[in-house]
Amino acid sequence: MASKRHDCPWRERAEKLEAQLATVVERLNALEHTNKLAHKQIVGPKRERMPTPDQEARAKEEKKARGGYTNAKKRKENQEALARIPATIVAHPIPDEERRCPHCGDEVKPIGEGDKSTEYEWLPGRLERRVHIVEVGRCPCKQHYARGPAPQRVKEGCLYGPAFLAKLAIEKCADATPIYRVEKAMRRAGIPIARSTLNDLVLTAADVLEPLWQVALGEMRCDPHLQADETSMRVQSRMDRVFVWTFLSPVHTVYIFSPSRSGETPRVVLGGTTGSLTVDGYTGYNDVTDVDGRERTGCWSHARRYLFDALDSAPEARGGLDVILELFIIERDAQAQGIVGTPKHLALRKEQSAKIIERLRVWREEMTSHFEPKSPMGAALRYMKNQWSRLTPVRRRFASSP
Repeated sequence: MASKRHDCPWRERAEKLEAQLATVVERLNALEHTNKLAHKQIVGPKRERMPTPDQEARAKEEKKARGGYTNAKKRKENQEALARIPATIVAHPIPDEERRCPHCGDEVKPIGEGDKSTEYEWLPGRLERRVHIVEVGRCPCKQHYARGPAPQRVKEGCLYGPAFLAKLAIEKCADATPIYRVEKAMRRAGIPIARSTLNDLVLTAADVLEPLWQVALGEMRCDPHLQADETSMRVQSRMDRVFVWTFLSPVHTVYIFSPSRSGETPRVVLGGTTGSLTVDGYTGYNDVTDVDGRERTGCWSHARRYLFDALDSAPEARGGLDVILELFIIERDAQAQGIVGTPKHLALRKEQSAKIIERLRVWREEMTSHFEPKSPMGAALRYMKNQWSRLTPVRRRFASSP
């Protein structure tokens, strides 16, 4: 017996609720998708990572050995284009003291055209192809062989000169230019060098310059006044974020890569040194700012950042920002006068900065009672209070001065 449809107000209401629920689910799915896109734009890659059909087709092919070009035609075209660059002959003759045979006294005779090798070097605005010709000679008595000095290379087997490596390092590190853009610019200029080769040359430059980095690290450690901070970043080889630690002295800026934010990095870099260390409130620096370590001083830029982040919900933060700005203006004046680190600089801080810091302390205490501790403004005021003794170490010295 077929069931009869039961119509009643409750059924109609249930159907309406079911339709509304479907609409809500659809909206939630749309919002979830929008949220994922926004999250990708904020913390994810900035360009589309979807593979092209050509990339997917190549992925299904049999894997080939890595290294070198898989496209023989492209490799041949690049070699021909580099060969068309005008060449400069660099001769390496046999030294005069070796031109005479020590056995018979005759002058050595050249053997062929000499040993040839090619090097690509960067000159302002262009790439130069240098052909080194090392003269090779032999005495008629065949008991004495001689050859000219070999050309100096950045690294054994490297076909590119130091100026070219320096150009890549500056574009990659100082100008923050991605290597794929460097490759495109060079191809437009008639310099067809593969991106993999450019990446290898940047790593070669890093290996060659490591002794200079070690010297800068040693000199930085000896400086009595240092600043430090750490910045997180994403890499393609791991899911977790990695960190680049920055150690700044008046002369050197040293960067250190670390897979974690633990205090191991500052302990290895600054362990056993003395002086002052200006950092934020991160506890990872505690091991190097103990009794036998460096004196920890606070950072006004971080205190200012907390107030700036609270501006949207608390316009009163502008008052604190304006007072802190006065401190920065005094330091700018000292730098313009060329008195940074001198007794005149200390006198300027005693006369002007100490009064501004006292005004800021009074303002901070007045504002504290008006905001919830967990609000953005409350967090900014709490950070300043917790860091106050570190933000004002000079003020303590002022109090003990006559």
